[in-house]
Amino acid sequence: MALEGGCACGRMRYRLASKPMFVHCCHCRDCQRQTGSAFVINALIETDRIEKLMGETEGVPVPTPSGRLHVIHRCPACKVAVWSHYGGKQQLSFVRVGTLDEPYALQAGLDRAAPERSRLRGLLRFEDPVAGGKPRTPQGDFWIEPAT
Repeated sequence: MALEGGCACGRMRYRLASKPMFVHCCHCRDCQRQTGSAFVINALIETDRIEKLMGETEGVPVPTPSGRLHVIHRCPACKVAVWSHYGGKQQLSFVRVGTLDEPYALQAGLDRAAPERSRLRGLLRFEDPVAGGKPRTPQGDFWIEPAT
């Protein structure tokens, strides 16, 4: 399995030389703040299994509440985040699944690092279009509860 991906401008390209250890969806406040979204989908893989095909990344250290730096690797030109290293652990990379050419090739084991207290209310997993007979409205891959 060799998946390829890259940044938005195309100057940075990479290949995953093997299947990731797992894919997860993180809803923690750090990921929300750093992405500007409700969550991030990451593929955890050994750093030596990422082959740089073209270009380089720029490591941007970001502070975290734990005090251990989170280094986000971005394309120096378009600034898209392609992977991260958490807590100084350079041997493991959290690849941003959205930067893969075929992100749907990976099956997410969703919500591994998703503390319930930090999830945004109203976002529900798409596999559950009806709860208790109450219909929901599709919004991309999620269903939004109607206002009551």
